Amino acid sequence: MAILVFGLGANSRVYKKMQGICEFPNYLLLPSIHDRLAEIEYLLVGDGKKDMPQKMVNIVLGNESKEEKRDTCRQYNSASDFNRSRYGGA
Repeated sequence: MAILVFGLGANSRVYKKMQGICEFPNYLLLPSIHDRLAEIEYLLVGDGKKDMPQKMVNIVLGNESKEEKRDTCRQYNSASDFNRSRYGGA
């Protein structure tokens, strides 16, 4: 292993891992900046009607939890209730 790593530069993943350097991936930089700015905007505006914005880092990493997803299912007691909801009160 040492022979293979010897030819790598100081910016290689293996060299950084051997040195114990933890690096933040470049592809997460912009989503994390967006998340922080969105949180600041949410706190400054203080609109209680809106929910906290969804985290872009979670979307990029595919870590969306089921708690963050909104339930879009509706239940109806009868066909007339469904038609009334879909087509109006006619």
